[in-house]
Amino acid sequence: MTNPSVDELLERLRHDRTGTEAVAAAFAEWHDQRDERAGELLDRLATDGHTDAVLRTIEQHRLARPALHRFLIDADDIEDAEQATLVAVGLRLDQFEATSRFTTWLHQIATNEAKMLIRARERRPSTAVAEPETAPFLARLSTMLADRDLVDRALAGLPDDLRRTITLREIDGLDYADIAAKLGVEVGTVRSRLHRARAQLVEQLRSHLD
Repeated sequence: MTNPSVDELLERLRHDRTGTEAVAAAFAEWHDQRDERAGELLDRLATDGHTDAVLRTIEQHRLARPALHRFLIDADDIEDAEQATLVAVGLRLDQFEATSRFTTWLHQIATNEAKMLIRARERRPSTAVAEPETAPFLARLSTMLADRDLVDRALAGLPDDLRRTITLREIDGLDYADIAAKLGVEVGTVRSRLHRARAQLVEQLRSHLD
């Protein structure tokens, strides 16, 4: 399809297995060209409830980063806040009412996540292991679900390597380098495991927010 419209892309996404790739390619091209159709496409993906496509787009193009960089400097904190933002967007997408651009709504969520992470870091004792309630990502899930026990059960159900990694980050408060040293893996492996652990937790818990 040559130079498809937003409507054509959405129709293809609904009925054609190749629609996902077509949407991703069109958004990337329009985003790089600063074409207003990129914003229109993202708005429509959100209002039509294409959660996976929205989350992939946010992550691939780092759309939450401008808001996060206003408050956070540490690269690990930025990545943690970005993942928390993706979770919040995924669980609340049906609350987007299109009264503004989706990116405006996204940046509001990212700003809130950055501020909550800062508050959590400030509460964390510098010389002692933090209480689980101060763990930023797990605490956000618990707040959204109003059920910490449910989150703890989902955490216990993760594969051992993912559970150990997210526990060291979220509950023990170690930075990525320290986690890598403790587990005997590369920092890139830590990042990958954290991403997978968070994604699996959200997938397990998504049904409880219906």
